[in-house]
Amino acid sequence: MFKESGQYFNIWSKEELDEIVEVMKNNPSLTIMQNECRGIDEKHVEYYWFMEIVYKKIQELFGEEIQPIFGMYLNETNPWGVHTDAYHCANFPNRESALSILIPLSLDNSVDNLDKGYTIVFNECAYDNKHIPSMPDMSAEENCAVKIHAEHLSHNSLESLKKLTVRGVYPWTFGSVIYWNSLLFHDSNNFLRYGLHSKQALVIHTYLPKKDVDD
Repeated sequence: MFKESGQYFNIWSKEELDEIVEVMKNNPSLTIMQNECRGIDEKHVEYYWFMEIVYKKIQELFGEEIQPIFGMYLNETNPWGVHTDAYHCANFPNRESALSILIPLSLDNSVDNLDKGYTIVFNECAYDNKHIPSMPDMSAEENCAVKIHAEHLSHNSLESLKKLTVRGVYPWTFGSVIYWNSLLFHDSNNFLRYGLHSKQALVIHTYLPKKDVDD
């Protein structure tokens, strides 16, 4: 149905993103791993606004079949570490993980710092967000993640990165959309190494309805 990962450019205007951020920043904050997440799901009072103003454009890119689990404004102050997004569907037997979608906004609340932001997607995947050390050693592979440890992934241990190979390193470009299969391991780059303190983005997690399971 869709590629495993990629990036579209020049999708959003500054005016569009400014409007979206202004609304979403007013939502209550949930702190996860020191990172501020302000979300909208199907139970939220602004859900229909979100579907019309934000998600309609996502469906134009990826098709109407994919549905949002939630969208959020993210203020990231602590690089996540390697993970998958499989757990977002774990409690929904009628849902299958689809795409994770990231819309870059700024670093330290400035578009001037966007060239210091990256999203890294790996080839390896997991259905249960299992620990990386249980996976085979990939350090002999030319695209092993160890090779970009110093540049992008220094917030992870070298030992864990030996288990991963790089599918894509996607630069944070204003107005773009970065996406990946939600089962793939992925991570933020370590923006702290540049003396920066935060990254801002819109993040959307999606699912496909399972056709063989009743709602």
